[in-house]
Amino acid sequence: MRHATIPVLATLLAASPVWAAPEDEWRDLHRRCAEAVRTGVALDTEGLEERPPTLIADIVPEPPFGVRLEYDVLRTSQRLAPRGIWAQPDGRFEMQILDYPTRAGSRSICEVSVARDAAPLTDAEAAPILDAFRDLRRQAVSEGAATEEDDGRDRLRTEAVAPNPRGCPVIASVTYAPEDDFFRSSVAEGPGAPDCGGVSLYGSGGLNPARVLNGAE
Repeated sequence: MRHATIPVLATLLAASPVWAAPEDEWRDLHRRCAEAVRTGVALDTEGLEERPPTLIADIVPEPPFGVRLEYDVLRTSQRLAPRGIWAQPDGRFEMQILDYPTRAGSRSICEVSVARDAAPLTDAEAAPILDAFRDLRRQAVSEGAATEEDDGRDRLRTEAVAPNPRGCPVIASVTYAPEDDFFRSSVAEGPGAPDCGGVSLYGSGGLNPARVLNGAE
């Protein structure tokens, strides 16, 4: 029964191939995030274009890493972010993977946000996205695949009842704060499981930060 309900949680709605509205484009990118994190496989970027990174930080070519990583290191939070982000050609949104080092490698967080050069979402554009998230959460909860969460003023959230194959809890959320022109959705491997993680979900050739720290890569 659990396996039958995974696609409902993982896809968070199938995407339309035509980006007639922000909702359609969001569905596609968020589905890609959910499938990667829920199943523990590399992020599907087929048909997308790579864009320059949104995060600016120094590359660390020396110890403690020992080798030059294809990641930007954010010193303040110890997050590892890939150099590139992904989007539909001329898309309104951008998608990226963030990694947090763990004992098993890293836990990945896949985020979808409004592109840097795009206009903020209006209430009319955000409403169908929020409703879509609520509908899929309601269905997943009714099937026993996810838990209902107390929502904050700007944030909707749900968590899978079972960890993904990498031993990580899976948390999906959407945050919309119109007063700050802010929108972001994410599907995350959550903290708290000591053996959670592995290679980055950014791609099949992703580095394992734990092995790098130990000099194995």
